[in-house]
Amino acid sequence: MRHYLLTRAAYGPDVPLDVNRRRLDLTEGVLVRSLAAQTTKDVTWVVLIDPKDPLLDERISVLRESGLRLVTGDAGRMVRGHRFDRPWGPWPKYIERDGPTLTTRIDDDDAFAPWVLERFTAAAEARTLRKRIIWTLPVGWRTHAGRVNLRTDVLTQFTALYSPSRDTHTIMHINHTSMDRLAPIEPLTEDPAWVWTRHDDARSKDSRASTMNRDAMLPLTDEIRAQFDIDWSLV
Repeated sequence: MRHYLLTRAAYGPDVPLDVNRRRLDLTEGVLVRSLAAQTTKDVTWVVLIDPKDPLLDERISVLRESGLRLVTGDAGRMVRGHRFDRPWGPWPKYIERDGPTLTTRIDDDDAFAPWVLERFTAAAEARTLRKRIIWTLPVGWRTHAGRVNLRTDVLTQFTALYSPSRDTHTIMHINHTSMDRLAPIEPLTEDPAWVWTRHDDARSKDSRASTMNRDAMLPLTDEIRAQFDIDWSLV
């Protein structure tokens, strides 16, 4: 079974350079650093980018710091800010279908706990499956300005899809809020498994820092910091 991690990081010349730079800093200090700490590296990371990105060479250099097998491809119309700003895209062309596959999604400004990719792989390899199934990580930390709140989401964006042989679907086939239409959903664990950063450069309006007054925010503790290998000063 092959395991693919899917991320979109498509920032073209229409994105203000300061916004592009802030996002790349988050990618490096949050996402890439958390991937470099993963307990397995037997994963292929497919990152769809904008070939006209003014920070392209630097962005690819940062992505390579993860230590995962890296494949980059053209995001096409899925560039940041386009009206086709949806997760579906040319993902299948970068995936070898010589057996069942596991596709896991994460955004370029979020983080996984170090055990996540290994746990997803182990779940898929532990069972003989003939149909699609989605494993979710329902519990994690949302962060902003050095404060956090513990979040539980039924339809979380931190998910993996098992696809049997000859099935070309990926976890990006549908928006995560509708993923129950794609396959049955099972929670993988109730342990806090991710960091979801909130900031005003986020694509989703619900992800922006300006919405944080909806949530009861708590101080960031050393115990929480120890769960994730990231640059906490960025979040």
